[in-house]
Amino acid sequence: MKKKKRKIEIVFDVQARWEYLTGFHKRKLERQKKVEEFKKKKEKNKRLRIRKNVKEKKNIEIQKYIKSISITQENTVQNFQEFSVLDESKNNNTRQNRYDDQNYTTVTITEDLS
Repeated sequence: MKKKKRKIEIVFDVQARWEYLTGFHKRKLERQKKVEEFKKKKEKNKRLRIRKNVKEKKNIEIQKYIKSISITQENTVQNFQEFSVLDESKNNNTRQNRYDDQNYTTVTITEDLS
């Protein structure tokens, strides 16, 4: 025996039709809300990227400044050492008092008449 095919039955639902027709506005508002949320997220990410870039630039500038200061300090120390060697050879009248106790400090008096 052959199986009989069921006929497709179309049911008209008034309530579903009403929801579909009146739902256009709701769906439109939902889409607008999603777009607005997307724009907010995008703007927030943009602000965060800008802050991150500014922070990185500041860190780079600070590192450059620290490096330049350290180079300057090294040059100053070298110049001071050279000056000290030259200065010691010029000064003949030097007195130095040293104390072993920790409460005292070393005092060096240099007299230069020239």
